[in-house]
Amino acid sequence: MRPTDLSTRANRIELAAPSDWTELLAAEAEAAAPRILTIQATGTVAVKGVWSAGKGFHTVSLSLARGTRLAVWARTLRVEAGNASTSASVHVSVTVADGWETHRNQLMVPFGSDQAAQDATIPDFARTVRLELADPAQLGSAYVDLFDAGGTLRSRTLGNAQPAQGIALAGAASMQVLAPSDGRLIYDLCL
Repeated sequence: MRPTDLSTRANRIELAAPSDWTELLAAEAEAAAPRILTIQATGTVAVKGVWSAGKGFHTVSLSLARGTRLAVWARTLRVEAGNASTSASVHVSVTVADGWETHRNQLMVPFGSDQAAQDATIPDFARTVRLELADPAQLGSAYVDLFDAGGTLRSRTLGNAQPAQGIALAGAASMQVLAPSDGRLIYDLCL
């Protein structure tokens, strides 16, 4: 057995509706190596990945409707999944291969409408964010504010003026959203 061989390479589970976080994979090797995780589901699930190459841990949360991949440099891997559906169970699977390639993933964060700006957390690995509203006609009165580490407003983007690829988050330390109707933030993650 090589020092980079993982103790587990694949798993598949069924998640009842709804379900809390359930362990999908826990694997360890003697040494770190580049890993590609392929995660697939038969319905919408939330996925959390935690990995370490030896010092400290990294965590990412993803919204998954069908399948995705992510690349990590890891000795230790842990993947958890949760079923947000209220009516249907889903099957979720993960496989781990050795290798490296950059992947784009998404994280969806829902929010309720409010008359005041709401703080929104910028997740690790986020490159862009896109604001979507339940009532798209109200995008003209919604906005996303980006602040630097000193709390200075650096950018305000109206919902109906967002670039097609989303609002770039480079250098933003915090974010606020004002939306007159319920909606969601779609983060583009690069892993």
